[in-house]
Amino acid sequence: MKISKNNKKLLLSTVMMSALLICPSSVAQGISIEDIFALSMEELMKINVTTLSRTSEQRDLASGSIYVFTKEMIQSRGYTSLEDILRTVPGFTVFYKTNGLVAGVRGLNANDNEKITLLINGHESNNLQETEFLNGPINLKNLERVEVVVGPSSFFQRANTLAATVNIITKKIEGTEVHLGSGNDTNYSATVIIGKRWEEDFITASLTLERKEGFDAWDENYRSALANTTWTGQIDPSIFATLEAQKGNFWGQAIIYKRDAPDLNLNQGGNDATYQDHMFLLNLKHTFAINDGLILNTLFDVGHKSVQRFNDDGPAARGLEIQYKQRDYSGEFGFEDHSIENHTRQFGLQWSYEDNLDTFAVLNSVQTTLVDNSENTYAIGLYAHDTWQVNSGFKLETGLRVDYNSLLNDSELNWGGRLVGVFQMTDSWITKFITNRAVRYPSPIAALNIAWGADKPDAPVFANTSLNASKPEILTTFEWANILYWHTTRFSSNVYYQQLTDFISWNSPYTNVGDFGGYGIELELQHSVSEQFKIWANTSFVDSELDLSISQANPIGINEDKKIFGSPSFTLNSGFEYALNNHLEISGQLRYFTDQTSYSRITNTFEQINNRYYLDVTTIYKDFLTDGLILSLAAQNIFDNRRHVAVQWTRNQYRPRGRSLLLTLSSNF
Repeated sequence: MKISKNNKKLLLSTVMMSALLICPSSVAQGISIEDIFALSMEELMKINVTTLSRTSEQRDLASGSIYVFTKEMIQSRGYTSLEDILRTVPGFTVFYKTNGLVAGVRGLNANDNEKITLLINGHESNNLQETEFLNGPINLKNLERVEVVVGPSSFFQRANTLAATVNIITKKIEGTEVHLGSGNDTNYSATVIIGKRWEEDFITASLTLERKEGFDAWDENYRSALANTTWTGQIDPSIFATLEAQKGNFWGQAIIYKRDAPDLNLNQGGNDATYQDHMFLLNLKHTFAINDGLILNTLFDVGHKSVQRFNDDGPAARGLEIQYKQRDYSGEFGFEDHSIENHTRQFGLQWSYEDNLDTFAVLNSVQTTLVDNSENTYAIGLYAHDTWQVNSGFKLETGLRVDYNSLLNDSELNWGGRLVGVFQMTDSWITKFITNRAVRYPSPIAALNIAWGADKPDAPVFANTSLNASKPEILTTFEWANILYWHTTRFSSNVYYQQLTDFISWNSPYTNVGDFGGYGIELELQHSVSEQFKIWANTSFVDSELDLSISQANPIGINEDKKIFGSPSFTLNSGFEYALNNHLEISGQLRYFTDQTSYSRITNTFEQINNRYYLDVTTIYKDFLTDGLILSLAAQNIFDNRRHVAVQWTRNQYRPRGRSLLLTLSSNF
């Protein structure tokens, strides 16, 4: 793959800009270099994460590319949803597809969020199909932090985690917190958290209720049936509730996630159609110390999941009514061994059983079963992992896992793995060489579909040109990461190459359509000008392509250069956080992207969308009227930039949401 002259200029400019930004002098402030350096290390280097290795470790020494958003960052920057966070992570983009927001990762702008795994306190919380957690009732006020792993660093997850992992860690509080929000787009957002702590034990419960208005995303040239409607981005009354507790060696959590929204595919016929994404999850864990060096972790998870798209007015005129339902059970026996000096070894057996319930589609008033109720599936995974602290400056991580899934109806085993070398070259420089291989099996509706596919004589026209998915997706990445500290500055860079084989797409539908690959660079900068004033910036450049293996006259997912629709080559995010005094804080951020692959329905040609930018500002007043009361005003896209952007995966364009304001009142007692 070649880099164009413009892209070379962008890449060179980015590197030069970051190099210049890393060099501001702080000596003139009258603080010694030693004091400044210590402050920087305390604030930045000692952030701990758990997503990559399941044990608490320093973020900079973790075996992957990971970004952490603490509750303080979430509050000061005015983030309210996972959409707000992910669109500022280098390597990530977030755009609408049809019914909802879909995140792209390093050019892999797929037609669903299924290539990204959502974890809640380390436990998988994805729905089965077309999951939409980016714009929903998960209120970030409920979170202690968010850990975002870019790339397939998902060694300890079952074989359904691929391009990235988002782990949200909920708060464990003492007392009560209340957060109330409303604005021109958010009708209401209310979160209540109640908790009690006893030394290491705790119990915390939270409930979020949310309703959000939509916006006019479409015009006559792009999806004329939806022109001037305001359904896009709308959330009908939705719920996110958690209950988490720990007593000694026992831990558990229960999750309720109910997101209701209009269904755009069905609504375009003038119908009253609804899209429902519902999950009820229970996670349990018991830790048992067999001896001083050996620990047994036993996990058990059960979930009832459903995705429904239905029309209250009767048969859908221009789309599909679809229902997916499943009960799944999973568990793990994992051993953590510290008996060998400087080694942490982990071994485990993971299993899952999927009870596929009513799964059907309605086309032209006829209900057709997609997955038979008797087609239940199971999966088994084995893993072995070793973390070896070779010396004070070198850590080596190696891991191998093997997975089997019965839904492919063969005896083939698939392997994943990890090989990471972490070198602490000096007190202020860490370099990491990272290799990961992750496997993701297709969903039951993709592999066990008895109604759709080229081998089904009665399949509808849109679903009879290709066979259903018969292989898992396998993503392999090679990365070189560097982290540098200089005075009050933290700078990180990550260069990577990636290769995904047997890409699964809703394309004809649910088909292994080809191979995806490419390379890129991600840069991040954090700098403390003073204790009151901080600035940050990140940027990414990606060159990737999807090489189709199936024959199609007009492949919907890519352009003539094999770029996936909705994928920008270049992104840049930057911002600041400034505490004016003990009560008043202000922050701002600029989001920018360019060279986005798209298609114009006006000219019926491929085109690149360039130079889109959005400015957000948040103001926070602490101890408003009384101690402990926090008032915040978050304004997004204050320039009201509504120029068209590409639809994720599809030959279409839409206008982003315009200027929005959200006023939030928070209190704890």
